[in-house]
Amino acid sequence: MSCKTRPSQRAALGGRLKWALLLKAPEAEVANRLIALEQEPLFERLVEAEVISVTPFPAARFATRMVDFDLRAGGADIGSVLEGNDAVVQLIAGMGRERFQEIFLRDGPEMTDAQRALRCGISEAEERCVREFVDRFYIHAEFAAGQALAVPGRTCSCVGGVAMEHGRPRLSFFNRDIWKGRYRIDAQRREDVLGSLAADELHRADCLLSELEFVDRRKSTLYGVLELILAAQAAYLATGDLADRHPLTQCSVALKLDVAPSVINDLVSNQSIELPWGVEVALKELLPSRKTVLRDHVYLLARQHPTLSDNALRGEIHRRRGVLLSRQSIWDYRNEIGARRGVLAREPKTESELTTVVS
Repeated sequence: MSCKTRPSQRAALGGRLKWALLLKAPEAEVANRLIALEQEPLFERLVEAEVISVTPFPAARFATRMVDFDLRAGGADIGSVLEGNDAVVQLIAGMGRERFQEIFLRDGPEMTDAQRALRCGISEAEERCVREFVDRFYIHAEFAAGQALAVPGRTCSCVGGVAMEHGRPRLSFFNRDIWKGRYRIDAQRREDVLGSLAADELHRADCLLSELEFVDRRKSTLYGVLELILAAQAAYLATGDLADRHPLTQCSVALKLDVAPSVINDLVSNQSIELPWGVEVALKELLPSRKTVLRDHVYLLARQHPTLSDNALRGEIHRRRGVLLSRQSIWDYRNEIGARRGVLAREPKTESELTTVVS
């Protein structure tokens, strides 16, 4: 007896598979797919028909990991991008490095093409040439970052970097193509417009809209995860001290965002973030369990006071954290300590810091 899958079941299964693959996809892959979707003739038609609206993503800030690059054609940093763009190089040189970085590279108030052209003293056509060059540069930077990560043990895709501003962590994204805006689908207009399309166009339009909705769900969920991480780990991000890290499990994040735990697991499985002291770590390192946090406290105390016995460490953890661990747990934690923890912690730079790593 054969068991056949109905079309509706196949569509649902296909949708779940696409969603799972999208959650695990690297940032560069998602960006390239979005570029391809926006270049579809149907995309423009659906925007003009107000089926799709694109709005700026709330509070999106951007940064590049290659800001201070060589402006000379053939420069060592981005020669492949500058090659054949002598006119753009001359425009950038004419406006000056500082002005170029301020207007085109650094995060700031949103400006129109006309406003950027006026600020730089160039025409709008010249401004568009420079902006298109910057877009290509960001793609190049993301590709270069992806290549750098493609080594054993480094398979994460870096979402963005964290910087401290006025004592608070602020996130800047590395990929503008993903985070520049949100896609809103008008359900009523979708029904009206798609109902007037021929069968082949109807299928393509439906697939395009479904893919945009998946991307927007991924974006919103990942943004929610990042917000929760920055809020929970604010003290740690300010000090770089593992003692300031707080428990934040994937299950608790899933509950707060009202999604399945498997969604959070897939989403953070290969995403990373750059910490304020310049080290890139996997997102899941910032979602530690209570056991992981306690183990880190044992590690820090053992490093600071290597002569303390297991029982003395047990008493110190109880005094500082209010948790009474068994001596067996202390012994197990000491044996689990690995060199990888040094990646998460900012290395002390002064003699005073050396004596206050654990305070």
